Amino acid sequence: MMNRQIVVFDLEWTAWEGSLARRWSGPGEHREVVQIGAVHLDRSLNEIGAFETLVQPSKNPILSDYFIGLTRIKQDDVDRRGLSFAQAFRDFLAFVGPSPCAVLSNGSDADVLLENCRLNGVEVPAALGAFRNTRPWLAAALHASDDQIVSSRIPLLIGAGDIAGSHNALHDARCVAAGIRHVCRQLGQVLPDLK
Repeated sequence: MMNRQIVVFDLEWTAWEGSLARRWSGPGEHREVVQIGAVHLDRSLNEIGAFETLVQPSKNPILSDYFIGLTRIKQDDVDRRGLSFAQAFRDFLAFVGPSPCAVLSNGSDADVLLENCRLNGVEVPAALGAFRNTRPWLAAALHASDDQIVSSRIPLLIGAGDIAGSHNALHDARCVAAGIRHVCRQLGQVLPDLK
């Protein structure tokens, strides 16, 4: 299937009613990471490891009711178990491990990691530039528009289940991995060097 292992990751970040439409341009709005979830896949695209952590936002430490309702991540959980972004990012990079490893997400998650590095004064590793977006490839393979390729809805598109658990980073990373497996195994396509 693949000539190297891959990591598929997903993020949940701070949001408010209407922040997506505003592109987080409201006063004090930042796309601060609150949860990182990832799965490590072997060359046959089988899951061989999982990672999940909560992150304490530094600019907006109090989660909005909108975000809590969307993700079911509670303020108390973030306060008790959340790590600083710097520590969570280090732990995530340790999970990713050294090259050769493709790091994939569905959408702008790599951009959000970059924003959070800047917000938190964390040095941006060169590896971040090699992270790839699967959305255009999945959309083309599944004959769907880009806006239909929402991580948690991929199982519906491929006929592999429902979306229970959506807006949970680990669940959504597994949904993207399921889409990749489907396209490679059932449709016979090869995962390209995604941009």
